[in-house]
Amino acid sequence: MQSLSFHGEVMVTDLDLDRLREFPELWDLQVMHSNISDSGLQKLRFCKDLSSLQVFSSEITDAGLQSLGDMAHLRFLQLEGRNITGAGFANEDLAFRLVSLDLAHQPIDDEGAAAISRITTLENLRLSGARVGDTGVAALTRLQNLRRLNVSSTRITNAGIRRLKRMKNLEYLCVSSTSIDDDALVDIREFESLRHLDLGGTYVTLDGIKDLRTSIPGIRITADALKEKGRQGCSAEIPIRSKDSNEAVDR
Repeated sequence: MQSLSFHGEVMVTDLDLDRLREFPELWDLQVMHSNISDSGLQKLRFCKDLSSLQVFSSEITDAGLQSLGDMAHLRFLQLEGRNITGAGFANEDLAFRLVSLDLAHQPIDDEGAAAISRITTLENLRLSGARVGDTGVAALTRLQNLRRLNVSSTRITNAGIRRLKRMKNLEYLCVSSTSIDDDALVDIREFESLRHLDLGGTYVTLDGIKDLRTSIPGIRITADALKEKGRQGCSAEIPIRSKDSNEAVDR
């Protein structure tokens, strides 16, 4: 067996992972409902070829990352929970070679973002709902291979957007539900590779979006429920996307 997925209402535990030794050729593991802990992650050492791992558990902490750092083939990692700050990625003895990292809703702060920036192989990073601010975003600019970045519902401001201009290969950026406004769009015009931008729930204006479309022809912009400073109820849905685009919007 090469791919194994646990869905539904069955709660997967650390004991259930003991059976993984029966599948040494496993390369894809998905566990969507579990109370797997750091100790449970240690049992993944039997899966030498594991390339993709998704685990939803509130019991996993930064300590659990120690069990994953030396997995030579691990490229795609998603850990959904509430207890990973990112500090576990700072261990210089670990050699993460990830291409995609999803830590949505984890309490990643600026120090955690700086630790994540050590994984220079990353092309896709999702930190939505994290505690990352402009200092953490500045650290992420070390990731020059990054093509997709989701920092929605974080503490990023216009100053953080200015720093992201250093990321020459960034094609997708989600900054929805942040405090950015039209001043940030001035810097976004200088993003060399940007093709898709999510501005939903920010303080940008319709005029600002129209000007951005002129500056970056063909850019796909998602802008649901825009806000006005000093007001709470302003909602605008802007159907701005290329005619031939069928891409799903990253939330």
